[in-house]
Amino acid sequence: MIFASRPKLLVELTSDRARIVETLENIWSETADVGLATFINLGIYEAARYLRRKTDPTERRAIVMVTDDLDTSWFRSGPPRDIVLRELYEGGTTLCGIIVGYARAALKAADYGTAAAITILSPGAGAILIALRLLRRASGITGSVKFYAEKTGGIAVKANPEEAGTVFIGVLELLRTRYTLGYVPSNPTPDERFREIKLLVSERVKKTKGDLLILARRGYYAGRPPARR
Repeated sequence: MIFASRPKLLVELTSDRARIVETLENIWSETADVGLATFINLGIYEAARYLRRKTDPTERRAIVMVTDDLDTSWFRSGPPRDIVLRELYEGGTTLCGIIVGYARAALKAADYGTAAAITILSPGAGAILIALRLLRRASGITGSVKFYAEKTGGIAVKANPEEAGTVFIGVLELLRTRYTLGYVPSNPTPDERFREIKLLVSERVKKTKGDLLILARRGYYAGRPPARR
């Protein structure tokens, strides 16, 4: 699946690696259909919905997003963070990100420089621009793979373009070695509320293994269990 202003599914879930390779080799021919902006929330939301529709409820789900993580969405351009996060939680989907791009710092610097220049030339226009950016950020429309990775137990890794393939393999190895832990909650009521969970390691493990980085989802919505197919 590719995305920009909107997502586009290029290949259905498949174990046919040759088909995936062929699609990746010709991927640039498909980009005209997805626009020019970067709507991260929309891309993640549609990918998570697709996985829930196309997989069995008992299967583990993961999304690996390759992006510069520079969201350029605007108001009403996609679902807010809380809606996207709920879709990920309800699908038990882990999100991992590979953040690629040499120009990330330069683009941020140019953005701040543009805002500063506008403010100097016209303090009123600069104030409006800054206010709009603050409102946009507070609206929850802007997305970040770092944010969703942290909440769902995934990982976000920076990489130069030539390193992306190696990092991708590393992310897949991490996903393959994940554990699935389960427990019975003390409150069995399916009240649809969000319940936070926290995973810790014992003191004995800390003494033998040292400091460990735990990647685990931050909670779940207490809904009714999905029907088995």
